[in-house]
Amino acid sequence: MNLLKYGGLCFISGFASAMFGIPFQVARKAYFADLTWPAELRKGYRSPLHALLKIPFTEGPLFLFKGGLPVYLGNALLTSWTFSMYTWLKNKTFFLWVYNDIPYNMCKVANIGASFAIGSIMGYPFYRVKDMMDNWPKERGGRCTFEGSYWNAVKWLRLNYENYSTNLLTGYWTWFRKQGSIFLIAIWIADNYGIFTNNMTDFNTIDNIVGEGESD
Repeated sequence: MNLLKYGGLCFISGFASAMFGIPFQVARKAYFADLTWPAELRKGYRSPLHALLKIPFTEGPLFLFKGGLPVYLGNALLTSWTFSMYTWLKNKTFFLWVYNDIPYNMCKVANIGASFAIGSIMGYPFYRVKDMMDNWPKERGGRCTFEGSYWNAVKWLRLNYENYSTNLLTGYWTWFRKQGSIFLIAIWIADNYGIFTNNMTDFNTIDNIVGEGESD
């Protein structure tokens, strides 16, 4: 029951927050793409932040979410699975540092690593399929494999996940260096602030050993 409770809350938070990083990625990509155009055709972005602020007025607010479906699903599944698995593992392995005196940070490294590995398997293929759509060479006649639709790319991923599971992890370590490592650091900091902790009182305090009325 606890797994359903924690897992449900993690998936709700993951899918609710996954969209917020997309505009920053679109603005960054738009800025660097703008630098490749001739001077007379450039939009005049001075930085990714300037692009983020200018695009809603020149291209429309929805432009900041263009091509964001695979990224949204990747962010949502990566966050949801990682958070839910880390919460579950932390609850199941508490005896390692409470009763066996194993340093908590060692246990945390193992739990975060296992959780992130599971989250990556679920979420990274969606980043990969976006990269495939953006960078794969066109078919004969200039035809796009996914007919220019990110929704078709996601459907293709769903239909071919089992057959292409190995190829869908291509480029994983490049992505990890740029984005995945930042996510890991964020989880570590969040745990330090007690976001994944049910009881905010240290386990060896007197209030946890005896009742509050008996502590005198």
